[in-house]
Amino acid sequence: MIRLSVNDTVVVDPGQDVLLTCEVVAGFPLPAVVWSRYPGLLPLSAQVRGPTLILRAVTPADGGFYNCTAVNNVGNPARKNVNLVVRTMSNLTFQITPDSNKDSESIQMGRDLKLSCHVDATPQDKVNYTWYKNGAPVFNSDSLILLRSDPDMAPGTSSLEIVDMKFRDLATYSCVANFMGSRGLELRVDVNVSQNSVSPPVLLVPPGGQVVSVREGANVELVCLVVDGKPRPPILWSRAEKDLLMPSGRTTMETPDGRLRLRNVSRDMMGPYRCQTAPYNGLNIKRREALVQLNVQCECP
Repeated sequence: MIRLSVNDTVVVDPGQDVLLTCEVVAGFPLPAVVWSRYPGLLPLSAQVRGPTLILRAVTPADGGFYNCTAVNNVGNPARKNVNLVVRTMSNLTFQITPDSNKDSESIQMGRDLKLSCHVDATPQDKVNYTWYKNGAPVFNSDSLILLRSDPDMAPGTSSLEIVDMKFRDLATYSCVANFMGSRGLELRVDVNVSQNSVSPPVLLVPPGGQVVSVREGANVELVCLVVDGKPRPPILWSRAEKDLLMPSGRTTMETPDGRLRLRNVSRDMMGPYRCQTAPYNGLNIKRREALVQLNVQCECP
Protein backbone atom coordinates (compact mmCIF):
# COMPACT_ATOMS: atom_id res chain seq x y z
CA MET A 1 0.00 0.00 0.00
CA ILE A 2 1.29 3.45 -0.84
CA ARG A 3 0.04 6.98 -0.43
CA LEU A 4 0.83 9.91 -2.70
CA SER A 5 1.66 12.94 -0.59
CA VAL A 6 0.33 15.42 -3.16
CA ASN A 7 -3.12 15.91 -4.64
CA ASP A 8 -4.27 13.66 -7.47
CA THR A 9 -4.09 16.76 -9.70
CA VAL A 10 -1.30 19.35 -9.39
CA VAL A 11 -1.66 22.66 -11.26
CA VAL A 12 1.43 24.86 -11.65
CA ASP A 13 2.75 27.79 -13.67
CA PRO A 14 5.39 27.22 -16.36
CA GLY A 15 8.90 27.67 -14.98
CA GLN A 16 8.06 26.32 -11.53
CA ASP A 17 9.90 23.43 -9.91
CA VAL A 18 7.64 20.49 -8.99
CA LEU A 19 8.25 17.83 -6.35
CA LEU A 20 6.05 14.73 -6.35
CA THR A 21 6.58 12.34 -3.44
CA CYS A 22 5.27 8.82 -2.98
CA GLU A 23 5.14 7.91 0.69
CA VAL A 24 5.17 4.17 1.43
CA VAL A 25 2.96 3.52 4.45
CA ALA A 26 3.08 -0.30 4.48
CA GLY A 27 4.94 -3.24 2.99
CA PHE A 28 7.62 -5.70 4.01
CA PRO A 29 10.27 -5.91 2.76
CA LEU A 30 10.32 -2.10 2.30
CA PRO A 31 9.12 -1.45 -1.25
CA ALA A 32 11.22 0.37 -3.83
CA VAL A 33 9.53 3.30 -5.58
CA VAL A 34 9.65 3.68 -9.36
CA TRP A 35 8.35 6.73 -11.27
CA SER A 36 7.08 6.66 -14.85
CA ARG A 37 4.98 8.83 -17.11
CA TYR A 38 2.07 8.23 -19.47
CA PRO A 39 2.19 8.87 -22.32
CA GLY A 40 5.90 9.04 -23.08
CA LEU A 41 9.03 9.00 -20.98
CA LEU A 42 10.01 11.09 -17.99
CA PRO A 43 11.37 14.52 -19.01
CA LEU A 44 15.14 14.57 -19.57
CA SER A 45 15.50 17.04 -16.71
CA ALA A 46 13.63 14.78 -14.24
CA GLN A 47 15.48 13.67 -11.12
CA VAL A 48 14.46 10.78 -8.87
CA ARG A 49 15.64 10.88 -5.29
CA GLY A 50 14.24 7.95 -3.37
CA PRO A 51 10.45 8.27 -3.41
CA THR A 52 10.53 11.86 -4.78
CA LEU A 53 10.34 12.93 -8.41
CA ILE A 54 11.80 16.39 -9.08
CA LEU A 55 10.88 18.33 -12.21
CA ARG A 56 12.82 21.55 -12.74
CA ALA A 57 11.38 24.61 -14.53
CA VAL A 58 8.42 22.75 -16.00
CA THR A 59 7.01 23.57 -19.42
CA PRO A 60 3.58 22.71 -20.89
CA ALA A 61 5.23 19.73 -22.57
CA ASP A 62 5.92 18.26 -19.12
CA GLY A 63 2.21 18.00 -18.33
CA GLY A 64 0.53 14.61 -18.17
CA PHE A 65 0.04 11.64 -15.89
CA TYR A 66 2.89 10.50 -13.66
CA ASN A 67 2.76 7.03 -12.14
CA CYS A 68 4.29 6.01 -8.83
CA THR A 69 4.80 2.26 -8.40
CA ALA A 70 5.93 0.52 -5.19
CA VAL A 71 7.49 -2.91 -5.70
CA ASN A 72 8.92 -5.40 -3.17
CA ASN A 73 8.40 -8.65 -5.13
CA VAL A 74 5.75 -9.77 -2.65
CA GLY A 75 2.24 -9.68 -4.04
CA ASN A 76 1.16 -7.20 -6.67
CA PRO A 77 2.84 -3.82 -7.13
CA ALA A 78 0.96 -0.82 -5.69
CA ARG A 79 0.36 2.18 -7.97
CA LYS A 80 -0.85 5.74 -7.73
CA ASN A 81 -1.22 8.40 -10.44
CA VAL A 82 -0.95 12.17 -10.34
CA ASN A 83 -2.07 14.47 -13.15
CA LEU A 84 0.36 17.36 -13.64
CA VAL A 85 -1.29 20.35 -15.35
CA VAL A 86 0.98 23.18 -16.48
CA ARG A 87 -1.02 26.36 -17.01
CA THR A 88 -0.96 27.86 -20.50
CA MET A 89 -2.65 30.88 -22.00
CA SER A 90 -2.52 32.13 -25.60
CA ASN A 91 -4.52 33.51 -28.50
CA LEU A 92 -6.79 36.04 -26.80
CA THR A 93 -9.52 37.05 -29.27
CA PHE A 94 -12.56 39.31 -29.17
CA GLN A 95 -15.90 39.67 -30.94
CA ILE A 96 -18.25 42.59 -31.38
CA THR A 97 -21.84 41.43 -31.88
CA PRO A 98 -24.41 44.08 -32.88
CA ASP A 99 -28.07 43.63 -31.96
CA SER A 100 -28.67 40.19 -33.54
CA ASN A 101 -32.44 40.44 -32.97
CA LYS A 102 -32.61 43.31 -35.45
CA ASP A 103 -30.12 42.03 -38.06
CA SER A 104 -27.83 44.97 -37.37
CA GLU A 105 -24.27 45.12 -38.71
CA SER A 106 -23.22 48.34 -37.05
CA ILE A 107 -23.28 50.15 -33.73
CA GLN A 108 -26.51 52.05 -33.25
CA MET A 109 -27.79 54.07 -30.33
CA GLY A 110 -30.76 52.51 -28.56
CA ARG A 111 -29.81 48.97 -29.54
CA ASP A 112 -27.93 46.25 -27.69
CA LEU A 113 -24.27 45.44 -28.27
CA LYS A 114 -22.26 42.47 -27.02
CA LEU A 115 -18.48 42.35 -26.54
CA SER A 116 -16.99 38.87 -26.13
CA CYS A 117 -13.54 37.68 -25.12
CA HIS A 118 -12.00 34.21 -25.36
CA VAL A 119 -8.56 32.82 -24.58
CA ASP A 120 -7.13 29.37 -25.30
CA ALA A 121 -5.99 28.10 -21.92
CA THR A 122 -5.14 25.09 -19.79
CA PRO A 123 -7.10 24.51 -17.63
CA GLN A 124 -9.83 26.31 -19.59
CA ASP A 125 -12.41 26.30 -16.80
CA LYS A 126 -10.06 28.10 -14.41
CA VAL A 127 -9.64 31.25 -16.50
CA ASN A 128 -10.73 34.45 -14.77
CA TYR A 129 -11.99 37.34 -16.95
CA THR A 130 -12.16 40.95 -15.79
CA TRP A 131 -13.75 43.73 -17.86
CA TYR A 132 -12.82 47.42 -17.76
CA LYS A 133 -14.41 50.55 -19.22
CA ASN A 134 -11.91 53.33 -19.82
CA GLY A 135 -9.65 51.67 -17.27
CA ALA A 136 -12.26 51.29 -14.51
CA PRO A 137 -13.61 47.84 -13.53
CA VAL A 138 -17.06 46.99 -14.90
CA PHE A 139 -19.75 45.64 -12.57
CA ASN A 140 -23.20 44.28 -13.34
CA SER A 141 -25.88 46.94 -13.70
CA ASP A 142 -29.14 47.50 -15.57
CA SER A 143 -27.21 48.62 -18.66
CA LEU A 144 -24.07 46.44 -18.42
CA ILE A 145 -24.48 42.67 -18.05
CA LEU A 146 -21.43 40.46 -17.41
CA LEU A 147 -21.49 36.82 -18.48
CA ARG A 148 -18.70 34.69 -17.03
CA SER A 149 -19.43 31.90 -19.52
CA ASP A 150 -21.60 32.99 -22.45
CA PRO A 151 -23.90 30.10 -23.52
CA ASP A 152 -24.21 31.61 -27.01
CA MET A 153 -20.46 31.55 -27.61
CA ALA A 154 -17.67 28.96 -27.62
CA PRO A 155 -17.10 27.33 -24.21
CA GLY A 156 -14.96 29.49 -21.96
CA THR A 157 -16.04 32.79 -23.55
CA SER A 158 -16.83 35.80 -21.37
CA SER A 159 -19.16 38.53 -22.63
CA LEU A 160 -20.15 42.05 -21.69
CA GLU A 161 -23.58 43.04 -22.96
CA ILE A 162 -24.43 46.72 -23.35
CA VAL A 163 -28.21 47.14 -23.12
CA ASP A 164 -29.96 49.97 -24.99
CA MET A 165 -26.73 51.72 -25.93
CA LYS A 166 -26.34 55.39 -25.03
CA PHE A 167 -23.60 57.87 -25.89
CA ARG A 168 -22.18 57.31 -22.41
CA ASP A 169 -21.43 53.71 -23.46
CA LEU A 170 -19.03 54.80 -26.22
CA ALA A 171 -15.65 53.99 -24.68
CA THR A 172 -12.61 51.73 -24.72
CA TYR A 173 -13.42 48.37 -23.18
CA SER A 174 -10.70 46.02 -22.00
CA CYS A 175 -10.86 42.30 -21.32
CA VAL A 176 -8.14 40.84 -19.09
CA ALA A 177 -7.73 37.07 -18.80
CA ASN A 178 -5.68 35.42 -16.06
CA PHE A 179 -5.61 32.58 -13.55
CA MET A 180 -6.48 33.18 -9.92
CA GLY A 181 -3.29 32.73 -7.93
CA SER A 182 -1.02 32.64 -10.99
CA ARG A 183 2.10 34.76 -10.77
CA GLY A 184 2.48 35.92 -14.34
CA LEU A 185 0.04 34.50 -16.90
CA GLU A 186 -2.18 37.34 -18.09
CA LEU A 187 -3.43 38.55 -21.49
CA ARG A 188 -5.34 41.72 -22.36
CA VAL A 189 -7.26 43.01 -25.37
CA ASP A 190 -8.68 46.53 -25.84
CA VAL A 191 -11.77 47.24 -27.96
CA ASN A 192 -12.64 50.81 -28.92
CA VAL A 193 -16.42 51.15 -29.25
CA SER A 194 -17.58 54.22 -31.16
CA GLN A 195 -19.73 54.86 -34.19
CA ASN A 196 -16.61 55.57 -36.25
CA SER A 197 -14.44 52.72 -34.94
CA VAL A 198 -16.70 49.80 -35.93
CA SER A 199 -17.95 49.04 -39.45
CA PRO A 200 -18.57 45.88 -41.54
CA PRO A 201 -15.64 44.48 -43.55
CA VAL A 202 -15.44 44.45 -47.34
CA LEU A 203 -13.66 41.46 -48.88
CA LEU A 204 -11.92 41.73 -52.26
CA VAL A 205 -9.93 39.43 -54.53
CA PRO A 206 -7.55 41.64 -56.56
CA PRO A 207 -8.17 41.81 -60.34
CA GLY A 208 -6.72 38.74 -62.02
CA GLY A 209 -6.47 36.91 -58.72
CA GLN A 210 -9.62 34.82 -59.06
CA VAL A 211 -7.72 32.20 -61.06
CA VAL A 212 -4.04 31.54 -60.29
CA SER A 213 -1.91 29.19 -62.40
CA VAL A 214 1.47 27.86 -61.32
CA ARG A 215 3.88 25.13 -62.37
CA GLU A 216 4.22 22.07 -60.18
CA GLY A 217 6.97 22.46 -57.56
CA ALA A 218 6.86 26.25 -57.56
CA ASN A 219 5.69 28.61 -54.82
CA VAL A 220 2.47 30.60 -55.11
CA GLU A 221 0.49 33.23 -53.25
CA LEU A 222 -3.32 33.42 -53.14
CA VAL A 223 -4.64 36.84 -52.14
CA CYS A 224 -7.91 37.86 -50.54
CA LEU A 225 -7.95 41.30 -48.92
CA VAL A 226 -10.11 43.15 -46.41
CA VAL A 227 -10.16 46.59 -48.02
CA ASP A 228 -12.60 48.22 -45.62
CA GLY A 229 -14.09 47.67 -42.19
CA LYS A 230 -13.12 48.36 -38.60
CA PRO A 231 -11.62 46.49 -36.91
CA ARG A 232 -10.27 44.43 -39.78
CA PRO A 233 -10.57 40.71 -39.01
CA PRO A 234 -8.04 38.08 -40.11
CA ILE A 235 -8.79 35.90 -43.14
CA LEU A 236 -9.42 32.16 -42.86
CA TRP A 237 -8.56 29.96 -45.86
CA SER A 238 -9.99 26.49 -46.52
CA ARG A 239 -10.49 24.08 -49.40
CA ALA A 240 -13.86 24.70 -51.08
CA GLU A 241 -14.25 21.05 -52.00
CA LYS A 242 -15.73 18.99 -49.18
CA ASP A 243 -13.40 16.95 -46.94
CA LEU A 244 -10.19 18.28 -48.49
CA LEU A 245 -7.59 19.54 -46.03
CA MET A 246 -5.23 22.45 -46.40
CA PRO A 247 -1.60 21.65 -47.27
CA SER A 248 -0.78 22.09 -43.57
CA GLY A 249 -3.09 19.15 -42.79
CA ARG A 250 -5.64 21.40 -41.06
CA THR A 251 -9.13 22.29 -42.17
CA THR A 252 -8.39 26.05 -42.08
CA MET A 253 -5.41 28.38 -42.08
CA GLU A 254 -5.45 31.89 -40.63
CA THR A 255 -3.68 34.72 -42.45
CA PRO A 256 -3.53 38.16 -40.80
CA ASP A 257 -2.94 39.88 -44.15
CA GLY A 258 -5.15 37.65 -46.36
CA ARG A 259 -2.18 36.22 -48.26
CA LEU A 260 -2.03 32.42 -48.39
CA ARG A 261 1.51 31.36 -49.25
CA LEU A 262 1.94 27.83 -50.61
CA ARG A 263 5.34 26.25 -51.19
CA ASN A 264 6.40 23.42 -53.45
CA VAL A 265 2.95 23.19 -55.02
CA SER A 266 1.77 19.73 -56.08
CA ARG A 267 -1.14 18.66 -58.26
CA ASP A 268 -3.19 17.46 -55.28
CA MET A 269 -3.23 21.08 -54.09
CA MET A 270 -5.12 22.15 -57.22
CA GLY A 271 -8.73 23.31 -56.91
CA PRO A 272 -10.88 26.08 -55.45
CA TYR A 273 -9.90 27.75 -52.16
CA ARG A 274 -12.34 29.68 -49.99
CA CYS A 275 -11.33 32.81 -48.11
CA GLN A 276 -13.59 34.09 -45.32
CA THR A 277 -13.51 36.84 -42.76
CA ALA A 278 -12.90 35.32 -39.32
CA PRO A 279 -15.74 35.57 -36.81
CA TYR A 280 -13.30 36.97 -34.22
CA ASN A 281 -11.14 40.09 -33.80
CA GLY A 282 -13.84 42.07 -35.56
CA LEU A 283 -17.60 42.20 -36.02
CA ASN A 284 -19.45 38.97 -35.32
CA ILE A 285 -21.76 39.21 -38.35
CA LYS A 286 -22.43 37.27 -41.53
CA ARG A 287 -19.04 36.22 -42.82
CA ARG A 288 -17.80 37.65 -46.10
CA GLU A 289 -16.25 35.10 -48.45
CA ALA A 290 -14.80 34.61 -51.92
CA LEU A 291 -13.29 31.81 -54.02
CA VAL A 292 -9.86 31.59 -55.64
CA GLN A 293 -9.10 28.84 -58.16
CA LEU A 294 -5.60 27.32 -58.10
CA ASN A 295 -4.47 25.55 -61.29
CA VAL A 296 -1.28 23.48 -61.17
CA GLN A 297 0.48 22.73 -64.43
CA CYS A 298 2.22 19.38 -64.67
CA GLU A 299 6.02 19.42 -64.63
CA CYS A 300 6.23 16.65 -67.19
CA PRO A 301 9.44 15.41 -68.84
